[in-house]
Amino acid sequence: MGREGETRISTRSFSSPSSFPPSRGLYRRLVDVEEHPEASGLVRGLVERWLEDGGALPVEWIEGSRIDLEALGGHLESRAESERPWRVGLELQRRALHYLVQLSPTIRVDGCWLQGGPRVANAATLQGALLTRLYIDHLDLLRDDGPGGPAMEFRTLCSQLGLEFDELARSGFDRMPNLLDFAWALPVYLLGLGQFPQAYGPELLGCHFAWVFLGLRPFMVDLLQDVATSYGRSIPLLAESVAETDRRRRGLLEVLRQGLPPASGRESRLRFVRGAGALVALWDAWLIEASSTAPEHALDPTVEMLELLDRKAPLARGYHREHRLAGRRLDDYFADEKFDGAVLLRALAGSRWVVPGAPEESPLIHQLLQFGGPMMDVFSPIELQVIERWIASLPESLAGVAERTLVASTPRSVAPARFSDAEFDQAGERFRAKAREFEGCRARKLFHALVNVEQTPWVLPAAEQYARARLERSLAGIWDGRRPIPARRFDAEALKEWVLAKHRAQVDSYRPPDQCPRPSREELIESTVQLAPTILIDGAWLQGIASPALIHTEVGRMLAHVFLEEIGEGRVDEHHANIYRELLQAMGEELPSVDSREFAESTRLHDASFDVPTLWLSISCFPRHFLPELLGLNLAVELAGVGGPYMEARDVLRHYGFPTLFVDVHNAADNVSVGHSAWALEAIVRYLEEVALRHGPSRADLAWQRVWSGVRVTVPEGAPKPGRISRWGRARVGGDHRGKPQIFPV
Repeated sequence: MGREGETRISTRSFSSPSSFPPSRGLYRRLVDVEEHPEASGLVRGLVERWLEDGGALPVEWIEGSRIDLEALGGHLESRAESERPWRVGLELQRRALHYLVQLSPTIRVDGCWLQGGPRVANAATLQGALLTRLYIDHLDLLRDDGPGGPAMEFRTLCSQLGLEFDELARSGFDRMPNLLDFAWALPVYLLGLGQFPQAYGPELLGCHFAWVFLGLRPFMVDLLQDVATSYGRSIPLLAESVAETDRRRRGLLEVLRQGLPPASGRESRLRFVRGAGALVALWDAWLIEASSTAPEHALDPTVEMLELLDRKAPLARGYHREHRLAGRRLDDYFADEKFDGAVLLRALAGSRWVVPGAPEESPLIHQLLQFGGPMMDVFSPIELQVIERWIASLPESLAGVAERTLVASTPRSVAPARFSDAEFDQAGERFRAKAREFEGCRARKLFHALVNVEQTPWVLPAAEQYARARLERSLAGIWDGRRPIPARRFDAEALKEWVLAKHRAQVDSYRPPDQCPRPSREELIESTVQLAPTILIDGAWLQGIASPALIHTEVGRMLAHVFLEEIGEGRVDEHHANIYRELLQAMGEELPSVDSREFAESTRLHDASFDVPTLWLSISCFPRHFLPELLGLNLAVELAGVGGPYMEARDVLRHYGFPTLFVDVHNAADNVSVGHSAWALEAIVRYLEEVALRHGPSRADLAWQRVWSGVRVTVPEGAPKPGRISRWGRARVGGDHRGKPQIFPV
């Protein structure tokens, strides 16, 4: 802290490689945080360090009770590179690809720092609403014509070029040697900060402010476009024009003026700048490291070809049988204890398969690697260009080939991880010890911990068991219990017919006020109060969709569309929970904040009132693990009440003079034409069709049964028939009675 009106964040720099905590293993665990919740405890210390030592960012724009956001934005804009660093020099393709590879861990989690804004404990508050609105705008979540942002376009480019970075949860991604240590610090900071929206709300806003005004989105878009163009490819990118960037900046300023200064207090404003400063420092350091490690000169095509052979050799052994090259079996080259690419390359250069200087005339290219050839699709488009460049570089006389430099470039060393396997194991042991607190606890206690999962992540094992028990019971009755499955095998038309029939039955069930038994005023108030734990977390079953592993998928974005409308799209007065509180207040009922211990322990609420919301929260913590069940639950919740039930509720509320906005909003928004019910139906069909396409109809049928267990999981059931659960458990997994593998084994 400096004198009044001036703050200076630490001048410590992160520009040297040794000062970057190599965070490869931590990145992978944070991406899969639902299965590695202990990682949130490890990353918090790093986040604190980065916030405290975030680099020099003198601020002259904090004056008394306000922040001059325009001045701060202008300061950050002035720091942004006017030129793209990969465009310096002649090697655009190699330099651009280098920058893209090193930025890939960050691109793949684009927007992750805002993912906690829509959570139950935040979304109904002003700060949570601000984060939600920024999240929506950043990822174009409510734009049907939007490209989905750099993360989705990155996946498209990876698919076209055969790059190995397309799947976020790809096994071994964090151990890839061409991803250098410095590439991990920035995304780990962003993922870590996003785990703690309640603790770091102002810092999150500052981080996002810096991201936008530093122009990192257009930076990523330009990089993706240049890589695609350099390889003769195109992807359907929506170019981040100057006008679009200006629109985002104006929108951000408008949002922040509503909730940051001056009402937030000086401490919050200083924290806002601290969050911005940490992002600036980490980005500056990333640029320095990326530039210092970028290729300066053209790579010798022979060296490039040798690197390619080194990568392919372990996979090539055993495929060439008796094919010979230079009098030697090809498989013998690959079978050597220490593969010598130079020997193989020299033999290949002098063979009939290669015409020196003429790749287009070489049988290796136009026969072996083309459609129908024995090596078709063995090499990615990028690797094919490497082979073609090597052939083009060969002299007509091969006499000097053996004397050329045939030593692969020395791979960069990878520093040991900051957190060793032992430290991760110790963190896991501490986590499991704390988790015992929730073994066999009541739904009330689980509810409170799950609403505040940021502070109590060790509740997750108990949450998984709670969800699993309910889902297994539901699965056991899908054939002959209440609400049976409409088709034995996945059938999109059968599902649509069921939805339409269910909707028609609910509409036809409506009885006008003169024909419908009316509850007393006291009964109406009592039922409204007992529904409060469920309604005050409206949409919570979908809150996990905001994770980076799902939000950049088609089905994830469809579910996000529903979820964001449930929580008011970042508008506090339109959040369904806040609308319901207005109804309670009109009835003379005041309940504590839903995230408070007082709410969970309130004697005004019955124990049974926490069963369904605890189930919703439990399933929401494992969106990838329980995705089929989540899709089914979403359909059931959105369809419930549409038509007759909501119309009758409106009549009763109106009769007693209570506001009807809550039921009116749901009856409209959840409609089966283009509303939430329609979106829920379409998401199920898209998901199951994708499963069938990727894994075959039988897997889709199993997923269909899991979807239906979610549809009926809140249906009251009697005791399951003996043996039924184990029977369906065996059917689902081919003999394993335990059903779907557990995240936290008992």
